[in-house]
Amino acid sequence: MKKCMWVRGKCQLCYTKIMIVAVDVGGTKTLVATFDSDGNMAKTVIKIATSKDSSQFVLDLKNTINSLDQELSANAIVIGIPGIVNQDGLIQRCANLPWHNFDLKSILAKDYHCPIHIKNDAKLAGLAETNALTVVPPLSLYITIGTGIGSGIILHGKLDPALSLSEAGHMAFTTQPGHSVIWESFASGRAITKRLGHPAHDITNSEDWQAIAESIATGLMVLIPALQPDIVIIGGSIGLYTEYYLLALNKQLKQNIPSFINIPPIVPAIHGYQAVLYGCNYYAKHQQSA
Repeated sequence: MKKCMWVRGKCQLCYTKIMIVAVDVGGTKTLVATFDSDGNMAKTVIKIATSKDSSQFVLDLKNTINSLDQELSANAIVIGIPGIVNQDGLIQRCANLPWHNFDLKSILAKDYHCPIHIKNDAKLAGLAETNALTVVPPLSLYITIGTGIGSGIILHGKLDPALSLSEAGHMAFTTQPGHSVIWESFASGRAITKRLGHPAHDITNSEDWQAIAESIATGLMVLIPALQPDIVIIGGSIGLYTEYYLLALNKQLKQNIPSFINIPPIVPAIHGYQAVLYGCNYYAKHQQSA
């Protein structure tokens, strides 16, 4: 039996609570939240600016983690990154941050003696959305459509290391001989705004939603036959408006995908801007039980 360790009138062994620190790094802001052992997220989500300078970012992140309740003991730290992260947790590149071969994991490991996991943010969001389903399917495909297009292929509710570098948004499509464009260059939220002259939340006519449906369908017409997912989940800013284009999207898929290939249900994400944070928690739990 452990003896009590009294500090300032409290036994630290009795009062210390285990937590998971979840971090969602964005191009301009970073969200930090904690989850308890029951999977409940703290009411307060801390928001800090994402410094483009990696050294300053480390300092800001450590200050934020250190400011958390001192009665909490980090059981794991999981960080979602908007970019390419290899299986060792090395941040190879980010779309909207000038970080290249940034070994954030090793830097943090010097100060925090708990498991530290760094993963692609879209894959963590897909993990959260898949595990939020009533029944977790064998294979779910998560597509987040915002500034760019990210993707997550979730197998039996978990991330498979073999698929950790998959990037559906960078699929190339030939427009004419010798010229091709990647999917996110014409179907992302940024591309939609540029092409239509206004963002999705300002669209009021069905013709524009039809155009958006066709852009999204172009990618799904490749992914669905190749992966044959049980469900497709659409997140990001464009995922907020599925009610306006889902009918047209399904029509496009039925017209262009062979009838012998099943077209899975397409549903909107439910976690909103907190999807990556919830994904961090699921990933930590899965690692603990592995």
